[in-house]
Amino acid sequence: MTQKLQRNVENEVCWELSAGLTNISVVVKGGAVELAGHVDSFWEKCAAEGATWRVGHVNHVTNGIRVVVPFNKQRSDDDIALAAMGSLEWNCLVPETVEVQVAMEW
Repeated sequence: MTQKLQRNVENEVCWELSAGLTNISVVVKGGAVELAGHVDSFWEKCAAEGATWRVGHVNHVTNGIRVVVPFNKQRSDDDIALAAMGSLEWNCLVPETVEVQVAMEW
């Protein structure tokens, strides 16, 4: 059962992510699944976890996938701050007193 569940999780994650499982490992113990490795974006990390939850008989997911942004996609602190400020300005629920601070790309 564990090997079949692992295969099902691997197939579902591979189908969800166009890059496949080249940088992601899946370990299954009972119904608990542990994801490890690295991907290029936070979206891929979330998509891998979501795909895992879609598989039957999965009752726990530990997402240990790291996001490693490729060098050519990294953004400066100013770019990140401008993008965050633009998003917050368009959200009517965020008060104008909210400030954006970015340091070391966080």
